[in-house]
Amino acid sequence: MVEAPWEELAKKPKVCESLVSLLLLRLYPRAQAVDGTGGDGGRDLFEYSETNQLINYEVKSFTGRMTKSRRDQVLRSLVSTARSQPDHWDLVVPIDPNPTEQRWFDGLRAEFPFVRQWRGRSWLDTHFAAHGDLVRYALHNSDSYILDRIAEARAERDCLLRGVPDLVERYEALARRGQELSPHYGVRVSSGPTGAPLVELTPKHSSDHAEAKIEFTGQATFRTDAPEYQALQQQFEEAMRFGGDITLSAANLGPMTISALS
Repeated sequence: MVEAPWEELAKKPKVCESLVSLLLLRLYPRAQAVDGTGGDGGRDLFEYSETNQLINYEVKSFTGRMTKSRRDQVLRSLVSTARSQPDHWDLVVPIDPNPTEQRWFDGLRAEFPFVRQWRGRSWLDTHFAAHGDLVRYALHNSDSYILDRIAEARAERDCLLRGVPDLVERYEALARRGQELSPHYGVRVSSGPTGAPLVELTPKHSSDHAEAKIEFTGQATFRTDAPEYQALQQQFEEAMRFGGDITLSAANLGPMTISALS
């Protein structure tokens, strides 16, 4: 059995965390690694479960004990991850909590009810026993090698490996999340005449119009050197006066501000 030398790996936090991330990607086929450039939002990986629950995973390279400074880091991660409104959040770190640390972790749920599990050293060792090749990546290759594996895993997840079934699954998950953006408006996305995304907002309840007003402030410009452009401008002016549907291209739109009551 290949054992993970956690104390040695902890000297290279990025490598250690990437090794654990590779394990999680293998254990959870739906999981996706987060590009941490500019901050990871309190999660190193996330996934949407079969029931469309959002699960965030935070990976730490700590060994030894969960000191106050390390607890503070975890708290900062929780504050960040709360912005994505996860259903569950797991801490994955090569430390088996002692009773005091476990009580501290359990107490986090009072403020962050989505906190779920502390997956510690024993849990990691058990799973790495069945995936020794991942440990060998970290032990027998350069630091950049294992980091490249994370990039490759992320690229693979970005591809639609199963073709249309992957496309349908991801579209359904995103569509469900889109309906959660506002309690007043539903969101429908399709392809416009030029292939660009077309976003439509539809009221969820007819009684919400007065209290869920959306205001658009911006500039629209129209060329006047051809009859079709003059006709488009006339359609726009009529839609503004009397209501109706009109489709404008990016060339017609300038800076725009949207004010909405969510």
